[in-house]
Amino acid sequence: MQVSGLVHDVPSGLISINVSFAGTQIYEEVDDLCSKTTCPIKTGPLDITYVQDLPPIAPPGDYDVQVVARGVDNEELMCVVVHFEMLPPSFVQKFLPSSWSSAKKGSQGLSISELPAAARRLLRRWL
Repeated sequence: MQVSGLVHDVPSGLISINVSFAGTQIYEEVDDLCSKTTCPIKTGPLDITYVQDLPPIAPPGDYDVQVVARGVDNEELMCVVVHFEMLPPSFVQKFLPSSWSSAKKGSQGLSISELPAAARRLLRRWL
């Protein structure tokens, strides 16, 4: 994530990550902001790296992830909300080509036009 607009240097702070499933909070993490970016944070764009793998038992459905970074004075530096829908494994196995699951890390993957027609119809409802 990159957010621009910091108007002063920030020596340190906290970052909170909240995950909701179907509108109900299921996970919360608060961490040192400097563990996700270089501190002190200089005026200008703010780069934060956050990677979270979902457990294999995560149920399909609607998820929201909210990431809030705050400075030591509790000033909000950024707030990002990401919404996504997890598809059930049966959907992936039935509609996505096997080449997706065997794709090498870093590849660009397939375009939607390369999907089977049934998968394209379902995905267009969500895109």
